Amino acid sequence: MNLMLYKPVRRLLRINLFNWRTFLSAIGMITGLLLLLHALQLYSDINQITGGDEQLIGEQYIILNKQPSLTRLLKRDRGIGEEDIEKLKQLSGVQDVGAFYSSNFAVSAYTDFQNLSNYSTELFMEAVPERFLDIRPDKWSWKNPGDAVPFIVPRDFLVLYNMGFAPSRGLPRISESLLGNISFKLVLSGNGQCREFDALLAGWSKRLGTILVPAEFLQWAAGEFAKSGKPAVNRLIIKAVNPGDIALLTELQALGFEVDENSSRLGQLGAILKISVGAIGFLGLVIILLAITLTSLTLRLMIAGATQNIKTLLLLGYSPAMIERQYYRFLSWLFGGVTVTTVLIGIISRIVISNLFEAYGFSLSGIFSPAAVGCALLSVVIAIVISVVATKRDIRDAGMK
Repeated sequence: MNLMLYKPVRRLLRINLFNWRTFLSAIGMITGLLLLLHALQLYSDINQITGGDEQLIGEQYIILNKQPSLTRLLKRDRGIGEEDIEKLKQLSGVQDVGAFYSSNFAVSAYTDFQNLSNYSTELFMEAVPERFLDIRPDKWSWKNPGDAVPFIVPRDFLVLYNMGFAPSRGLPRISESLLGNISFKLVLSGNGQCREFDALLAGWSKRLGTILVPAEFLQWAAGEFAKSGKPAVNRLIIKAVNPGDIALLTELQALGFEVDENSSRLGQLGAILKISVGAIGFLGLVIILLAITLTSLTLRLMIAGATQNIKTLLLLGYSPAMIERQYYRFLSWLFGGVTVTTVLIGIISRIVISNLFEAYGFSLSGIFSPAAVGCALLSVVIAIVISVVATKRDIRDAGMK
């Protein structure tokens, strides 16, 4: 069939791109895509702002201490037993429980690095199961007493050193990269023994405010230098569904635990952000679904109004595929316009939002993340597939009436 006949055929099929239903479906699709894009991008931006290692919307943890009491003080009991851990595992809001194993022997450290050669300090060490670490250092292992001991320090430690300790002692300020190249010595003593070990900085933690060493090393060291022959357990860390849950916090206090306020507040903020991001994304998906429904309804009304003409065209020798192609052209214009408009508005709004964040000291990328763009494109593809399938069905039904 001559393609020159497609223009009058389009009139017979009552295909009209410019009507109020088409306009509303396009506006709805654009609005839904923009909401979905910005919701997913907000998730990515928060992770970028918080450093990626400690995800504000990701897994959340609470650090627990035993509440001090006169009875425990008189008994000089500051440890946490297995029964405490088992009780925590039974709580509904707790997903996992881990112990902070602490050094209960004397520990000191020094370095002979240039201007820091006179610097030495007493300190403590702790260890937690690796699943609770927010970083995974490549050299996080220890097997033999002759091996160097890797350690992780809080990221705030360097800030405190550079902003407070170094100026007060006339010591030079140190960058993260420089500190990673400095060799340290650990001196452990107890049980009439004193030994020195090489130590190396393996990474920085934003989640755990303590000096961490591999659990294998701390277990061995406690067997050598601690009177009890094993490390003490004075704190716990739990992975919680919602660290800001009032019911969970009340249960923890009833069990005699103190909750670290920073982790609790972070959990509450994370819960609010999860709800906000989820609500925006869900609203975007709902609007997209409504727009797809309206597009399908518009096509159905077009096809229903042209049912008699479709029958006539089929009798004249037009194939169903040729008739469908006219409606597909309508869909290509509709979704093409939606995609281009969404891209333009999205780029402009992203630049505006990035500038607003920069005004408050946050540096964000001026483009959308690949994940956000991919989800938006997937939504458009799904909308096109649904519309094409519905159009094909409606045209075949019209030809059989």
